[in-house]
Amino acid sequence: MKTRFVVTAAILASWMFPIGAGLAQEKQEKKQPPTEQTKPKAGSDEEAFEFDGPGPPHKALAKLAGEYTTATKFTMSGAPAEETKGTATLKMILGGRFLSEENATTFMGEPTQGMHLLGYNNAGSRYEAAWLYTGSTAILNLTGTSKDDGKTISLEGSFDDGAGGKTTLRIVLRTVDADHFVETLKSVESDGNEGPTLETTYTRKK
Repeated sequence: MKTRFVVTAAILASWMFPIGAGLAQEKQEKKQPPTEQTKPKAGSDEEAFEFDGPGPPHKALAKLAGEYTTATKFTMSGAPAEETKGTATLKMILGGRFLSEENATTFMGEPTQGMHLLGYNNAGSRYEAAWLYTGSTAILNLTGTSKDDGKTISLEGSFDDGAGGKTTLRIVLRTVDADHFVETLKSVESDGNEGPTLETTYTRKK
């Protein structure tokens, strides 16, 4: 049990720690809601473009773009919390469809880098994310939802714990204000016991 917990903590830490044509008019007319005459016809190329393009969830994600400093608190049962500092760069990519994050920090004195991709799947009506870190060769895939128009996004995924089981990660991304958001990660081991937790506070650089 103790060995599995230590392995889970090490893997969890590696996941979490960073790692139209023509000129535009100067003033655009306020976009009006579509009517029966103006909305795209069902099955048309225009409808497909709007369905596959960025919508309100993506615009909400775009507000997080910027340069940040990070403060992460890593807590494991029976041990004092470990705190680390880092940096993160967030930007929208692929025509405003996905939020890309590149981060860097240290863990146990070693430099660590990571990348997050977060988007909203219009067809599936869900958020989807992929996390990658220098502490692992795996890609962590997550899916989730929001009940408050993207201010709070709940994600869940799992990874092999290295001991024959799977650890579930439950992540909550909560926007505090225009310059701060908090990412909280809780883990549940394959036997149902709670594992290590992490909380990272992002503060926009001025």
